[in-house]
Amino acid sequence: MFKKILFFTIIIFCHIGNSHAVNLIRDAQTEEYLAKISSPIFKAAHLDKQIKIYIVNDENINAFVAGGKNIFLNTGTITKAESPLSLIGIIAHETGHITGSHLARMSIDLKKINAQMALGYIIGMATLASGQVDAGQAVILGSSQIAERQYYKHSLKHEEAADEAALKLLNQCQLSSKGLLNFFEQLKANEKLYTDQINPYTRTHPLTLDRINRIAKDLEKSPYAKKQSTEKDLVEFTLIKTKLKAFLEDPTTIIKNADRTTENGKLAIIIAKHRLGKSEESLELFSKLNTKNNPFMQELKGQIEYESGMADAAVKTLLAVEEQLPESALIKIELAAAIISAKKKNLYNYAIAKLNQALVIEKENVYGWRNISRLYNLTEQKGLSLLSLAEAEFFSANYLLAIKYDTNSKKILATENNPASMLRAEDIIKFSKEQKDA
Repeated sequence: MFKKILFFTIIIFCHIGNSHAVNLIRDAQTEEYLAKISSPIFKAAHLDKQIKIYIVNDENINAFVAGGKNIFLNTGTITKAESPLSLIGIIAHETGHITGSHLARMSIDLKKINAQMALGYIIGMATLASGQVDAGQAVILGSSQIAERQYYKHSLKHEEAADEAALKLLNQCQLSSKGLLNFFEQLKANEKLYTDQINPYTRTHPLTLDRINRIAKDLEKSPYAKKQSTEKDLVEFTLIKTKLKAFLEDPTTIIKNADRTTENGKLAIIIAKHRLGKSEESLELFSKLNTKNNPFMQELKGQIEYESGMADAAVKTLLAVEEQLPESALIKIELAAAIISAKKKNLYNYAIAKLNQALVIEKENVYGWRNISRLYNLTEQKGLSLLSLAEAEFFSANYLLAIKYDTNSKKILATENNPASMLRAEDIIKFSKEQKDA
């Protein structure tokens, strides 16, 4: 079952030096919007088309860089941001971490900190072994606190540098840093509510009045200080916040509090009713939306139809959406899922073609690889089916299964005179063995 907001879990290594499992969500409209507002920043940083923004399903305010040129934004950061300028400012700040190579530098810093901490533990354990329990515990605790202070110092240094980079990027793009300032002021004003114990952002992004004052002074000198977001950006920003809240928060509360006189209020109710299993009511309300013909609204309609068991209707809806949004890989993947569910045999090859286009962009999309594997199997292309299944297992980090499926696919592909697919199978086996043994 696909969802307009798709959820999945990945393991990342973030700049605080630890591995973490995070739940990501995928939504075509939200991703397109984030790509649009961040594009000028990435171009100014000479990183056009190099940075990927991921959305983390977490209501806490947080944003961070991990795994190279990847920016992670919590849903809470998006829904609690006051304006598009706040989001742009946050993205500019995280881009500053990338341009400053802070991930690599933090790794070096952490090695020094960890060495210091490890030495403290060794001395502490030796003291404990000699029978001086209180003294030993004090040394261990002290080494931990020293390491924490050292990390804070290094982190603050990088945060200040990222602030400076963000201000330069915003000025280059003729954008106001007012949003970034408002965001930091909002966090600072709520420090008692968002303590370091519960707010990941202030834990990884130490906030000081000096940083806030520096941004405020830069804003006073900026010729773009009073520049506002366009009305179009504001409308879409509000719509995206509405969708995220409606999909992620308690649906009964959404219905109770939604403003039924506005388009966004009606949209929130439509999503909430669908989540409660009242899809017929949801579709009836959808038919009365003034914005129902917008392609992203039609995509939502296709989702409701699909998840309500109306696969034929979903195919018809999503075919039209894909024609209107031909660049969206996620919509191609959703359409293929609907075609499989509706058992539209005459569209299987069409769905395969669309998935192949999507997987060029979404090469790590496990859901897409599993569905194209199913379609290849349904069209009697067994070798390609196993190869695609191996791709899915490889990107799921199930390396033994990837090797197994690829070994079997090679036997079939060898009889089909398909050298390109054979080469891909060999590559997956090679990479899987390397990852398995790493």
